[in-house]
Amino acid sequence: MDCIFDLLSQENLIFESIVSDLGLETFSHLNPYPLGWVHCNASLQVTKQCKLKFAIYAQYIDEVLVDVVPLDIYGVILGNPYL
Repeated sequence: MDCIFDLLSQENLIFESIVSDLGLETFSHLNPYPLGWVHCNASLQVTKQCKLKFAIYAQYIDEVLVDVVPLDIYGVILGNPYL
């Protein structure tokens, strides 16, 4: 699984194919939004979220809330959602 730390991103994203393969539980997004900035088809909507537990070596283990992106590629983008 690829993980991208994108300091310019304002969203934490995980791709739907990873969620499916890992069997992660999803729930409805409280504020769905269009995905026009990732795909030219603005009808794509982010409507789900999930919690993703990750580790950077054994010293740093955390859990983050990520938006599930309805695309079939592999990756996780962790950005600065507090901006």
